[in-house]
Amino acid sequence: EELEAQILELEEANKKKRRKKKKKEKKQKVEEELVEDDQPKQEYSIFMSGLPYETTEEELREFLGPLASDISSVKIPRYQDTGRCIGYAITNFKTESSVETAIEELNGKKIGKRYIDIQKAKGQNAKKQIKDTKVPENCFTIFVKGLPYSYTENDLGDLFRFCGEIRNVRLAYNWMTRENKGFGYVDFTFNDSVKKALEMDGKIVKGRTITVDYEVGEAKKSYKVNLSETNKYNEDAKFVKKKLDKKQRKKEKEATQDPFSKKKKLFQEIITYKLCRLVSNW
Repeated sequence: EELEAQILELEEANKKKRRKKKKKEKKQKVEEELVEDDQPKQEYSIFMSGLPYETTEEELREFLGPLASDISSVKIPRYQDTGRCIGYAITNFKTESSVETAIEELNGKKIGKRYIDIQKAKGQNAKKQIKDTKVPENCFTIFVKGLPYSYTENDLGDLFRFCGEIRNVRLAYNWMTRENKGFGYVDFTFNDSVKKALEMDGKIVKGRTITVDYEVGEAKKSYKVNLSETNKYNEDAKFVKKKLDKKQRKKEKEATQDPFSKKKKLFQEIITYKLCRLVSNW
């Protein structure tokens, strides 16, 4: 019995040793895989910033022309809610010569209305690289995304007031709920203000990370001006209110006029018109 007990103990000990050995081998294998994945790989990549928000991979390949045949992959980060391009892309080539050619021949060229900045991809955070984007001299507007939904035009204006004089602040609203959609535009008086405002890209505002980029397009025709009395950053609102006030005063003046004087004025206009016709025929 004692011998059987010793045999059982020995077998149990051997089982434990085998389990430990397998566990150790598995751990070692995982570590080797991680180390292998962590090794720097030879990549020939370019970082393209300043892309229009509607850019597709097909348009990017068309922009690169003959170099498109040497592309191994294209990465275009997009906004989750709209699916639009964030404004930059990483293009990987099979050969290093394509990277040099792209920078030499295509850097500063246009896609649509926007100038494209091309650099060697440094493997850094894209947010850090996009700050080096060249701003067109005729650009005075920034696009801001990721804003708190409670933000007003005044809040957005106050956020970028340090950049310089602001002409207009436009927020996109859901006119059913009266809440902003989380993005908007700021129009500055000077181009330097746009460059300074881009430094706010990636900052956290009330727990949300905002995206800031320059915008060369004009406001959509469907844009509705917020005529709130408290809106202190909107020249458009002042202009529209002035126009509406003028129209209202004209209506009030017409309402107070004597009906007979209106008919008299109309009669005089008809007589004048007929006399002019008679003179011209004569």
